Amino acid sequence: MPSARSAFAVQTVAPSVPAGPLVSVVMPMFNAALTVSRALDSVRAQTHTEWEAICVDDASTDATVARVAAIDDPRIRVIRLDVSVGPGAARNVGIAAAKGALVAFLDADDEWLPDKLLRQVALFEADAGLALAVSDMRVTTVDGRDGTSVYTRQTPVPGAEAWKTLLASSFVATSAAMTRRTLLESVGGFDPKLVTGEDQDLFIRLAMAGRVQALPEALGIYHWMPHSYSTGHAARQAADVIAMVRAHLRRLGDRLSPTERRAILGRRFERLGANLMDSGARFRGAWLLLRAAAVGRRPLRNLAAVPRRLVRGAGTRR
Repeated sequence: MPSARSAFAVQTVAPSVPAGPLVSVVMPMFNAALTVSRALDSVRAQTHTEWEAICVDDASTDATVARVAAIDDPRIRVIRLDVSVGPGAARNVGIAAAKGALVAFLDADDEWLPDKLLRQVALFEADAGLALAVSDMRVTTVDGRDGTSVYTRQTPVPGAEAWKTLLASSFVATSAAMTRRTLLESVGGFDPKLVTGEDQDLFIRLAMAGRVQALPEALGIYHWMPHSYSTGHAARQAADVIAMVRAHLRRLGDRLSPTERRAILGRRFERLGANLMDSGARFRGAWLLLRAAAVGRRPLRNLAAVPRRLVRGAGTRR
Protein backbone atom coordinates (compact mmCIF):
# COMPACT_ATOMS: atom_id res chain seq x y z
CA MET A 1 0.00 0.00 0.00
CA PRO A 2 1.56 3.37 -0.97
CA SER A 3 2.21 5.80 1.86
CA ALA A 4 0.22 8.99 1.71
CA ARG A 5 0.11 12.30 3.52
CA SER A 6 -2.67 14.87 3.48
CA ALA A 7 -1.74 18.27 2.08
CA PHE A 8 -4.82 20.02 3.48
CA ALA A 9 -8.08 18.85 4.96
CA VAL A 10 -11.67 19.05 3.82
CA GLN A 11 -13.95 21.29 5.84
CA THR A 12 -17.74 21.25 5.80
CA VAL A 13 -19.38 24.14 3.94
CA ALA A 14 -23.03 25.12 3.73
CA PRO A 15 -24.53 24.33 0.32
CA SER A 16 -25.81 27.21 -1.77
CA VAL A 17 -28.63 25.04 -3.20
CA PRO A 18 -30.89 22.45 -1.57
CA ALA A 19 -28.83 19.53 -0.34
CA GLY A 20 -28.48 16.47 -2.54
CA PRO A 21 -26.25 13.38 -2.47
CA LEU A 22 -22.63 14.11 -1.72
CA VAL A 23 -20.51 13.29 -4.75
CA SER A 24 -16.85 12.43 -4.23
CA VAL A 25 -14.81 13.55 -7.23
CA VAL A 26 -11.67 11.42 -7.47
CA MET A 27 -8.83 12.89 -9.51
CA PRO A 28 -5.40 11.28 -9.94
CA MET A 29 -2.66 13.79 -10.71
CA PHE A 30 0.83 13.30 -12.11
CA ASN A 31 2.80 16.33 -13.28
CA ALA A 32 -0.45 18.08 -14.16
CA ALA A 33 0.52 21.63 -13.20
CA LEU A 34 -0.52 22.99 -16.61
CA THR A 35 -4.07 21.59 -16.53
CA VAL A 36 -5.20 20.77 -13.00
CA SER A 37 -6.53 24.26 -12.23
CA ARG A 38 -8.74 24.11 -15.32
CA ALA A 39 -10.08 20.71 -14.26
CA LEU A 40 -10.87 21.84 -10.72
CA ASP A 41 -12.42 25.09 -11.94
CA SER A 42 -14.88 22.96 -13.90
CA VAL A 43 -15.74 21.06 -10.71
CA ARG A 44 -16.23 24.28 -8.77
CA ALA A 45 -18.57 25.52 -11.53
CA GLN A 46 -20.95 22.56 -11.12
CA THR A 47 -24.61 23.35 -10.54
CA HIS A 48 -24.72 20.41 -8.11
CA THR A 49 -22.66 21.87 -5.27
CA GLU A 50 -22.72 18.94 -2.84
CA TRP A 51 -19.32 17.52 -3.75
CA GLU A 52 -15.85 16.94 -2.39
CA ALA A 53 -12.78 16.69 -4.62
CA ILE A 54 -10.09 14.22 -3.62
CA CYS A 55 -6.94 14.94 -5.62
CA VAL A 56 -4.44 12.10 -5.35
CA ASP A 57 -0.98 13.30 -6.32
CA ASP A 58 0.95 10.37 -7.79
CA ALA A 59 4.41 11.61 -6.72
CA SER A 60 4.48 14.58 -9.10
CA THR A 61 7.79 16.38 -9.58
CA ASP A 62 6.32 19.65 -10.85
CA ALA A 63 4.08 22.31 -9.27
CA THR A 64 0.87 20.26 -9.40
CA VAL A 65 0.24 20.27 -5.64
CA ALA A 66 1.03 23.98 -5.38
CA ARG A 67 -1.53 24.72 -8.11
CA VAL A 68 -4.23 22.85 -6.17
CA ALA A 69 -3.26 24.36 -2.83
CA ALA A 70 -3.66 27.83 -4.35
CA ILE A 71 -7.38 27.20 -4.94
CA ASP A 72 -9.37 28.59 -2.03
CA ASP A 73 -12.10 25.97 -1.67
CA PRO A 74 -12.41 23.83 1.48
CA ARG A 75 -14.22 21.11 -0.50
CA ILE A 76 -10.90 20.22 -2.14
CA ARG A 77 -8.24 18.09 -0.51
CA VAL A 78 -5.00 16.52 -1.66
CA ILE A 79 -3.50 13.15 -0.79
CA ARG A 80 0.16 12.97 -1.73
CA LEU A 81 1.82 9.66 -2.58
CA ASP A 82 5.54 9.28 -1.93
CA VAL A 83 5.98 6.79 -4.78
CA SER A 84 4.21 6.79 -8.14
CA VAL A 85 1.73 3.92 -8.36
CA GLY A 86 -0.14 4.71 -11.60
CA PRO A 87 -3.62 6.12 -12.18
CA GLY A 88 -5.62 3.03 -11.21
CA ALA A 89 -3.98 2.56 -7.83
CA ALA A 90 -4.05 6.33 -7.23
CA ARG A 91 -7.80 6.35 -7.86
CA ASN A 92 -8.18 3.50 -5.38
CA VAL A 93 -6.53 5.70 -2.72
CA GLY A 94 -9.09 8.39 -3.53
CA ILE A 95 -11.99 5.92 -3.39
CA ALA A 96 -10.84 4.72 0.05
CA ALA A 97 -10.90 8.32 1.29
CA ALA A 98 -14.26 9.18 -0.30
CA LYS A 99 -17.23 10.14 1.87
CA GLY A 100 -19.87 10.55 -0.80
CA ALA A 101 -22.62 8.12 -1.73
CA LEU A 102 -21.62 8.65 -5.36
CA VAL A 103 -18.16 8.77 -6.93
CA ALA A 104 -17.27 10.57 -10.15
CA PHE A 105 -13.90 10.35 -11.86
CA LEU A 106 -12.12 13.25 -13.50
CA ASP A 107 -8.66 13.17 -15.04
CA ALA A 108 -6.50 16.20 -14.33
CA ASP A 109 -6.30 17.18 -18.01
CA ASP A 110 -10.05 16.99 -18.72
CA GLU A 111 -12.95 19.22 -17.68
CA TRP A 112 -16.71 19.11 -17.16
CA LEU A 113 -19.59 21.28 -18.30
CA PRO A 114 -21.60 22.82 -15.42
CA ASP A 115 -24.55 20.38 -15.38
CA LYS A 116 -22.53 17.17 -15.55
CA LEU A 117 -22.91 16.15 -11.90
CA LEU A 118 -26.50 17.38 -11.66
CA ARG A 119 -27.63 15.29 -14.64
CA GLN A 120 -25.96 12.11 -13.44
CA VAL A 121 -27.05 12.47 -9.81
CA ALA A 122 -30.65 12.66 -11.05
CA LEU A 123 -30.22 9.30 -12.79
CA PHE A 124 -29.09 7.60 -9.59
CA GLU A 125 -31.88 9.17 -7.57
CA ALA A 126 -34.42 7.81 -10.07
CA ASP A 127 -33.05 4.24 -10.36
CA ALA A 128 -31.95 2.23 -7.33
CA GLY A 129 -30.53 -0.46 -9.62
CA LEU A 130 -28.29 1.91 -11.58
CA ALA A 131 -24.63 0.89 -11.38
CA LEU A 132 -22.94 3.23 -13.84
CA ALA A 133 -23.89 6.54 -15.43
CA VAL A 134 -21.88 8.04 -18.27
CA SER A 135 -22.18 10.85 -20.77
CA ASP A 136 -20.62 11.80 -24.04
CA MET A 137 -17.57 14.07 -24.05
CA ARG A 138 -16.36 16.48 -26.70
CA VAL A 139 -12.86 15.60 -27.85
CA THR A 140 -10.52 18.58 -28.21
CA THR A 141 -7.02 18.34 -29.66
CA VAL A 142 -3.97 19.78 -27.96
CA ASP A 143 -4.01 22.83 -30.26
CA GLY A 144 -7.62 23.63 -29.33
CA ARG A 145 -9.41 22.20 -32.37
CA ASP A 146 -12.64 20.33 -31.72
CA GLY A 147 -12.58 16.71 -32.72
CA THR A 148 -15.14 13.94 -32.50
CA SER A 149 -17.21 12.69 -29.59
CA VAL A 150 -16.13 9.77 -27.38
CA TYR A 151 -19.20 7.91 -28.64
CA THR A 152 -17.91 7.98 -32.23
CA ARG A 153 -16.30 4.55 -32.15
CA GLN A 154 -19.02 2.81 -30.18
CA THR A 155 -22.67 3.76 -29.83
CA PRO A 156 -23.70 3.48 -26.17
CA VAL A 157 -25.83 0.48 -25.22
CA PRO A 158 -27.60 1.09 -21.89
CA GLY A 159 -29.36 -1.39 -19.66
CA ALA A 160 -28.57 -4.53 -17.70
CA GLU A 161 -26.55 -6.18 -20.50
CA ALA A 162 -24.34 -3.22 -21.37
CA TRP A 163 -21.39 -5.26 -20.12
CA LYS A 164 -21.52 -7.35 -23.29
CA THR A 165 -20.94 -4.26 -25.40
CA LEU A 166 -18.23 -2.98 -23.04
CA LEU A 167 -16.38 -6.28 -23.37
CA ALA A 168 -16.23 -5.79 -27.12
CA SER A 169 -15.76 -2.03 -27.38
CA SER A 170 -15.88 0.65 -24.71
CA PHE A 171 -18.08 3.72 -24.94
CA VAL A 172 -17.08 5.04 -21.50
CA ALA A 173 -14.57 7.83 -20.98
CA THR A 174 -13.18 7.74 -17.44
CA SER A 175 -13.92 11.43 -16.90
CA ALA A 176 -17.55 10.84 -17.90
CA ALA A 177 -18.29 8.08 -15.38
CA MET A 178 -20.19 8.13 -12.09
CA THR A 179 -21.04 5.18 -9.85
CA ARG A 180 -22.00 4.29 -6.28
CA ARG A 181 -19.24 4.17 -3.67
CA THR A 182 -20.60 0.99 -2.08
CA LEU A 183 -20.63 -0.68 -5.47
CA LEU A 184 -17.04 0.36 -6.14
CA GLU A 185 -16.04 -1.20 -2.84
CA SER A 186 -17.94 -4.41 -3.58
CA VAL A 187 -16.30 -4.96 -6.99
CA GLY A 188 -12.84 -4.12 -5.66
CA GLY A 189 -12.10 -0.80 -7.39
CA PHE A 190 -9.46 -0.53 -10.10
CA ASP A 191 -7.12 -3.45 -10.70
CA PRO A 192 -3.69 -2.03 -9.73
CA LYS A 193 -1.92 -4.72 -11.75
CA LEU A 194 -3.23 -3.22 -14.99
CA VAL A 195 -1.04 -0.44 -16.38
CA THR A 196 -3.47 0.30 -19.22
CA GLY A 197 -7.09 -0.70 -19.67
CA GLU A 198 -7.74 -0.52 -15.92
CA ASP A 199 -10.66 1.83 -16.49
CA GLN A 200 -12.30 -0.43 -19.07
CA ASP A 201 -11.89 -3.40 -16.74
CA LEU A 202 -13.63 -1.58 -13.88
CA PHE A 203 -16.52 -0.37 -16.02
CA ILE A 204 -17.13 -3.91 -17.29
CA ARG A 205 -17.30 -5.17 -13.70
CA LEU A 206 -19.60 -2.35 -12.66
CA ALA A 207 -21.89 -3.00 -15.63
CA MET A 208 -22.14 -6.65 -14.59
CA ALA A 209 -23.42 -5.51 -11.19
CA GLY A 210 -26.37 -3.44 -12.40
CA ARG A 211 -27.80 -1.23 -15.08
CA VAL A 212 -25.91 1.33 -17.18
CA GLN A 213 -27.34 4.65 -18.33
CA ALA A 214 -25.68 6.77 -21.03
CA LEU A 215 -26.64 10.40 -21.44
CA PRO A 216 -26.45 11.46 -25.10
CA GLU A 217 -25.14 14.96 -24.45
CA ALA A 218 -21.45 15.87 -24.26
CA LEU A 219 -21.16 16.98 -20.62
CA GLY A 220 -17.38 17.16 -20.57
CA ILE A 221 -14.33 17.95 -22.65
CA TYR A 222 -11.70 15.30 -23.26
CA HIS A 223 -8.35 16.87 -24.11
CA TRP A 224 -6.60 14.50 -26.48
CA MET A 225 -2.82 14.35 -26.35
CA PRO A 226 -1.04 12.89 -29.42
CA HIS A 227 1.62 11.16 -27.31
CA SER A 228 -1.14 9.03 -25.80
CA TYR A 229 -1.05 7.00 -29.01
CA SER A 230 2.70 6.45 -29.22
CA THR A 231 3.84 3.10 -30.58
CA GLY A 232 5.01 1.86 -27.19
CA HIS A 233 1.81 2.87 -25.42
CA ALA A 234 -0.43 1.39 -28.11
CA ALA A 235 1.43 -1.93 -28.04
CA ARG A 236 1.21 -2.18 -24.26
CA GLN A 237 -2.45 -1.18 -24.32
CA ALA A 238 -3.28 -3.82 -26.93
CA ALA A 239 -1.59 -6.58 -24.92
CA ASP A 240 -3.15 -5.51 -21.61
CA VAL A 241 -6.66 -5.02 -22.99
CA ILE A 242 -6.74 -8.34 -24.84
CA ALA A 243 -5.49 -10.16 -21.73
CA MET A 244 -8.09 -8.35 -19.62
CA VAL A 245 -10.94 -9.24 -21.98
CA ARG A 246 -9.83 -12.88 -22.16
CA ALA A 247 -9.76 -13.05 -18.35
CA HIS A 248 -13.35 -11.81 -18.23
CA LEU A 249 -14.40 -14.34 -20.86
CA ARG A 250 -12.87 -17.17 -18.81
CA ARG A 251 -14.74 -16.07 -15.69
CA LEU A 252 -18.07 -15.70 -17.46
CA GLY A 253 -18.49 -19.40 -18.18
CA ASP A 254 -21.71 -20.09 -20.08
CA ARG A 255 -23.12 -16.54 -19.75
CA LEU A 256 -21.90 -15.96 -23.32
CA SER A 257 -22.40 -18.19 -26.33
CA PRO A 258 -19.44 -19.21 -28.53
CA THR A 259 -20.75 -16.81 -31.19
CA GLU A 260 -20.83 -13.93 -28.71
CA ARG A 261 -17.29 -14.71 -27.56
CA ARG A 262 -15.95 -14.68 -31.12
CA ALA A 263 -17.75 -11.41 -31.83
CA ILE A 264 -16.25 -9.79 -28.73
CA LEU A 265 -12.71 -10.90 -29.53
CA GLY A 266 -13.11 -9.98 -33.20
CA ARG A 267 -14.19 -6.44 -32.36
CA ARG A 268 -11.27 -6.05 -29.95
CA PHE A 269 -8.74 -7.44 -32.42
CA GLU A 270 -10.03 -5.14 -35.15
CA ARG A 271 -10.01 -1.93 -33.13
CA LEU A 272 -6.69 -2.54 -31.39
CA GLY A 273 -5.10 -3.67 -34.64
CA ALA A 274 -6.16 -0.47 -36.37
CA ASN A 275 -4.83 1.60 -33.45
CA LEU A 276 -1.48 -0.19 -33.60
CA MET A 277 -1.11 0.43 -37.31
CA ASP A 278 -2.02 4.07 -36.85
CA SER A 279 0.60 4.46 -34.13
CA GLY A 280 3.36 2.98 -36.29
CA ALA A 281 3.35 -0.65 -35.12
CA ARG A 282 2.10 -1.79 -38.52
CA PHE A 283 3.08 -5.46 -38.40
CA ARG A 284 1.69 -6.01 -34.89
CA GLY A 285 -1.47 -4.25 -35.99
CA ALA A 286 -1.69 -6.32 -39.16
CA TRP A 287 -1.50 -9.51 -37.08
CA LEU A 288 -4.47 -8.41 -34.98
CA LEU A 289 -6.50 -7.50 -38.06
CA LEU A 290 -5.80 -10.97 -39.43
CA ARG A 291 -6.96 -12.47 -36.14
CA ALA A 292 -10.13 -10.38 -36.34
CA ALA A 293 -10.81 -11.81 -39.80
CA ALA A 294 -10.07 -15.34 -38.57
CA VAL A 295 -12.79 -15.18 -35.89
CA GLY A 296 -15.32 -13.81 -38.37
CA ARG A 297 -15.12 -10.06 -37.78
CA ARG A 298 -15.70 -8.52 -41.23
CA PRO A 299 -13.19 -10.94 -42.81
CA LEU A 300 -13.14 -9.49 -46.32
CA ARG A 301 -12.77 -5.92 -45.09
CA ASN A 302 -10.04 -6.73 -42.58
CA LEU A 303 -8.10 -8.98 -44.95
CA ALA A 304 -8.16 -6.24 -47.59
CA ALA A 305 -7.15 -3.62 -45.03
CA VAL A 306 -3.88 -5.32 -44.09
CA PRO A 307 -1.90 -4.82 -47.37
CA ARG A 308 -3.47 -1.42 -47.93
CA ARG A 309 -2.46 -0.17 -44.50
CA LEU A 310 1.00 -1.72 -44.72
CA VAL A 311 1.63 0.14 -47.95
CA ARG A 312 0.28 3.53 -46.99
CA GLY A 313 1.29 3.54 -43.31
CA ALA A 314 -1.00 5.06 -40.74
CA GLY A 315 -4.64 5.27 -41.72
CA THR A 316 -7.78 6.43 -40.04
CA ARG A 317 -8.23 5.17 -36.48
CA ARG A 318 -11.56 3.42 -35.87
